[in-house]
Amino acid sequence: MRVLAPHIRRAVTISNLFDMKTVEAATFSATVEALTAGVVLVDEDSKIVHSNAVATAMLAAGDPILTRHGRIAVQSTATTTSLQSAIAQAAKDEAALGQKGIGIPILRESGDPLVIHVLPLRRGHMRAGLIQRAAAALFVASASEPPQISHLALTQLYDLTPAEIRIFELICEGHTRDAISGLLGVSVATVKSHLLHVFEKTGCRRQVDLVRLAKSLTFPV
Repeated sequence: MRVLAPHIRRAVTISNLFDMKTVEAATFSATVEALTAGVVLVDEDSKIVHSNAVATAMLAAGDPILTRHGRIAVQSTATTTSLQSAIAQAAKDEAALGQKGIGIPILRESGDPLVIHVLPLRRGHMRAGLIQRAAAALFVASASEPPQISHLALTQLYDLTPAEIRIFELICEGHTRDAISGLLGVSVATVKSHLLHVFEKTGCRRQVDLVRLAKSLTFPV
């Protein structure tokens, strides 16, 4: 046993590490898939490392993002140059990214305006641990509509029911309890009951705390 014990401990440790990596990967994937924006992870050469379901559908349709010579691109050559330049800058020196990575405007074929946000991933131990080859995350979001809170994210993070999520949204939009009662056709008591559950599940104590939470969940797109 004295001879075998160190080897057994090592085998268990390695097994636990693999389990931890599996959990991290699953959590990361679930989080990205829960976002309503298109998310594409790219390396420093603008080659795609990973894309969520929304972005995959965009790439398949070639609208508004596509692949050109194996690299992420858009229909406009000038905008593609700006996008790939921002990605390269993010990989090289994120501090110098500046306005290049803040809201690169693009258009869908229908004419709907979108914005691509470039978020550097290379710097820092936490970021490096996500996906080793990814230098930046691209968020493709609507420019004409306010950011939306993902219902799936609220369900997974706080176990909110559909009714509680609706109350959460209306409170964050500035509606009073009486107004919500009229909008949803339910009693004020029902609204108060749902709101109490929202407070308990999210750990918030005031309505202003719910607004802050909503903003944090919709950042950056």
